[in-house]
Amino acid sequence: MLETPERDYLRQLVGKLDPQRQLWLAGYVQGLVDAGLSTGISAGKQVKNLSIYFATETGNSKKVAQGLEKAAKNAGFKTKLQAFNRAQAQKFKEEGTLIFVTSTQGEGEYPDAAKPLVEKLNALPAQALSGLHYAVIGLGDSAYSQFCGAALKLDALLTEKGATVLLATVTLNVDYAQHLDGVYSQVLAKAAQDQTAASEAGYSRLSPVKGVIKDIVNLNDVGSDRETYHIEIGFDAEISYQPGDALGVILPAQADGSTPVPRLYSIASALSAAPDEVHLTVARSTYKQEDGSIGYGLCSNYLAQLQADDEIQFFIHRNDNFRLPEDDSAEVIMLGAGTGIAPFRAFIQERAARDASGKNRLIFGNPHAHYDFLYQAEWQDYLDSGILSEIHLAFSRDQAEKIYVQHKVAALGADLIHALDNGAYFYVCGAKQPMSHDVEQSLIALLVQHKGLSVEAASDYLNDLSDAGRYLKDVY
Repeated sequence: MLETPERDYLRQLVGKLDPQRQLWLAGYVQGLVDAGLSTGISAGKQVKNLSIYFATETGNSKKVAQGLEKAAKNAGFKTKLQAFNRAQAQKFKEEGTLIFVTSTQGEGEYPDAAKPLVEKLNALPAQALSGLHYAVIGLGDSAYSQFCGAALKLDALLTEKGATVLLATVTLNVDYAQHLDGVYSQVLAKAAQDQTAASEAGYSRLSPVKGVIKDIVNLNDVGSDRETYHIEIGFDAEISYQPGDALGVILPAQADGSTPVPRLYSIASALSAAPDEVHLTVARSTYKQEDGSIGYGLCSNYLAQLQADDEIQFFIHRNDNFRLPEDDSAEVIMLGAGTGIAPFRAFIQERAARDASGKNRLIFGNPHAHYDFLYQAEWQDYLDSGILSEIHLAFSRDQAEKIYVQHKVAALGADLIHALDNGAYFYVCGAKQPMSHDVEQSLIALLVQHKGLSVEAASDYLNDLSDAGRYLKDVY
């Protein structure tokens, strides 16, 4: 409750304002409360990223964007400020909430600085930005018939591509400066609410979302002693994921009423290739029971028996320690054994969508080429198109002497070490023991052989790569 002097001061202030400014003040105060700015409280630990893009001719939009960035940082956001012509539309969904600030030229036209991004957005397929949340702030002059026309057109284009608007386009006239504090508070309040909600729904086992099975197929050919299922799950929830993330499967309650612990599976798709879907690569695990019969893993057996149109509960488990390089010119070396191929299917889809110029190599291992070459046709297509530069296959049971992925690493020799010395990223996915250990020993042996390092120094070399985020493992 306000004390009497405070109430009197507020009445005096409001009494001096015209109706338009009174309305602005009401929104400003509400924005402060919603965003937690009035007390200096940050927008919350759950709020992460806010990307702000600007397109300007005279510098006004840039000033507005800079002011918003400063307010956002004070509110606890991690921000990125960038001009429209540096934006990469295909990466927008990785950036959290996006705010676009643009001026308008002439009769509703985009400023020249906005046109490269507009062209990129127009080239995206429908619904390509599904899951992205955004707001647009427009600067204009109401003396023109198409007031803030560029901002309104950008808003419509983003919606057409599947993005979700946080609030109606904010339109600012030539007297925009006096309204900025209220605009900043309003926009940041919406962004804080949006990201807090997003951090809960769909990203925790306590708050799963519903999916529907679109397709399920056994990837192993007839005659294989394995069952590996490609599972496509559609969803309507406003969630997104990145290559490298995992999907947590919520299992139904058991007969005794118990609820099993969710099982995580590496995601085998990129949203850029499969909007509103998430794909899995699941091996149906087996074991011998005490009576000699075959038993099945609880979750993999549940998934293997699903059929099209069945519903499933799941959540996205973020894995920031298994990400593609931000630099699309960097070389990527992907090593997967068995279902360890899953995240690399997502990687190559994303690299293709980004038109990444960096070299992509795949090392894959499984027992038999004829039965167990998972996603063979896809990898062959990527190889034929040049998106995949090289593929090295280790089918361990196709010859008398077993060949594993670590042997393929050894065979790459000095070429592999040269790639690592020149900035390549090396990823390993699959069984922790013995596969990932054996691969690391092969790498150490190559470093000893081709760089003249001691075993200890070679191990330090790999540790340094790991610290730099260039030697990454997703093993289990």
